[in-house]
Amino acid sequence: MMNKLKVYQIATIGLLLLNVVLLAFIIFAPKPGGNGRPLRVMEHFGFDAAQDEKFLDLAKAHKAQIRAANDQQAELLQEYFLQLTTDEAANPGPLPPGIGTLEREKINSTYEHFLDIKKMLRPEQQAAFPSFVEAALQRILLMENEERPRPPKDR
Repeated sequence: MMNKLKVYQIATIGLLLLNVVLLAFIIFAPKPGGNGRPLRVMEHFGFDAAQDEKFLDLAKAHKAQIRAANDQQAELLQEYFLQLTTDEAANPGPLPPGIGTLEREKINSTYEHFLDIKKMLRPEQQAAFPSFVEAALQRILLMENEERPRPPKDR
């Protein structure tokens, strides 16, 4: 029969190993968003080195355009919702006209980004483009739905 000291030593070593495994998982696990998507796109089409570089440049430019539009949209929405803190909260008026323009810019930017990707494909890679568009749209639309909190259900 094991004495108490031996049991505590084994438990300590086990917990230490578990902590090391968890830390390794946290450090080396793929990060959501960020760098994960471009690598999958490059693998999807089987890009060569030149295509990899061109795609990463396109993705970086597209991300900057979307981020800028999102920042502008956030400013407009913040101004709009800050009306709630004033006496005119019951009658806020129309939405800021820039909201629709910014949404249109984001949609057009994404459409142009997809066209740029299509233009850089070699003829043998073109066949994979429709499945790429379907997967990208599903991801974009799913991401939008996941970001929206669900209203509480009445019981």
